[in-house]
Amino acid sequence: MPLTTKIVGALMDLELVQFKNSNRIRLTLFNLMFSIALLTFATQTKAMWNMYEKGEVNTGRASGLTIERKASIWRAERNFWITVCCVMTYWCLYRHTALRKRYLVLKKEKKEAKEE
Repeated sequence: MPLTTKIVGALMDLELVQFKNSNRIRLTLFNLMFSIALLTFATQTKAMWNMYEKGEVNTGRASGLTIERKASIWRAERNFWITVCCVMTYWCLYRHTALRKRYLVLKKEKKEAKEE
């Protein structure tokens, strides 16, 4: 296994908080970062939704708007797409890690089955 995979795996499994007598409820560094990404995605989606409701953003050319207003719209759209990319990156990393863990469990079970 490459060193980078081991480092990423260790960082994702780094526990910040684990409640006593519970193996299912724990806060890892990855869970915290993914939660922050989801929160920022929700706030940026709300900001974009508000802009569309007010009619500040149209689907055509933004003519007649001041440069400050155009810049504000551009920043809101940019921030929205950045948060979408962050959430999708964390989601892909989460799925990759879950599949990797499942693969290692199956590999171990297969090795144990061969030994018997």
